[in-house]
Amino acid sequence: MTRVSRRIALGGSFAGLIGLAAPVMATSKLHVPREPMRLSRTLIRGLSDGNRIEVRRDWQFAFASQGSGLAITGHQINVEVSVPAKLEPIATIERNRVTDGKFPILIDGSGLIVSAGEAELAAHVDRAIEVAQQMVARNGASTAQQQQLRAALAQVQAAGNSLLDRLPRDLLFPRNNGFADRRPINLPDGRSGVFEVIYSVTSQPLSGLLDRAERRVVTRIGDTEQISSEHWELRAI
Repeated sequence: MTRVSRRIALGGSFAGLIGLAAPVMATSKLHVPREPMRLSRTLIRGLSDGNRIEVRRDWQFAFASQGSGLAITGHQINVEVSVPAKLEPIATIERNRVTDGKFPILIDGSGLIVSAGEAELAAHVDRAIEVAQQMVARNGASTAQQQQLRAALAQVQAAGNSLLDRLPRDLLFPRNNGFADRRPINLPDGRSGVFEVIYSVTSQPLSGLLDRAERRVVTRIGDTEQISSEHWELRAI
């Protein structure tokens, strides 16, 4: 297993940690916007060569009452992808990927997300692998170059289908200012490291709705470090 793939595998073992929302606190009656809203999400993932992948998506959606909670319906209205030039064919796939499958999003009476659709289809991942294989064959890459490309592909797949795709449960109606958690990592070969999640958020003062949020995931093993982050912003259209 390469350094890159090992870090990704370790990240997967902390699924529950990344999926956590801020600690639960009592909330007042939810403010339900009548106007359409725009939710923006920017995902940034560092690559092992010092470059990075950056994907920004915007969705337009509307709130509607459903039982004691809310239902959010919406659709993607914008996507921007920035990657190193060698990954441009894969970036094209990401630009063409529509994430309307996230909706509907259901929220309970306290403001927590209780259900959301799937954002990623297996077909998109399969297509990314196919494109990567074609790139290797067409370029006549050396064995070392092929390994580097596969490692980069693994990070692209992780960027689109990673634990960061898990919505914080209190994303739209934040409970407090965030949280931080830090866990040790111990590998069979004797090396050790740290896995850290930091989540910070601000609310709009009058409505209590999300203003801005950031979730940062850092994995350190020996002298290697991988940093991923996502940034959310909610605005009226």
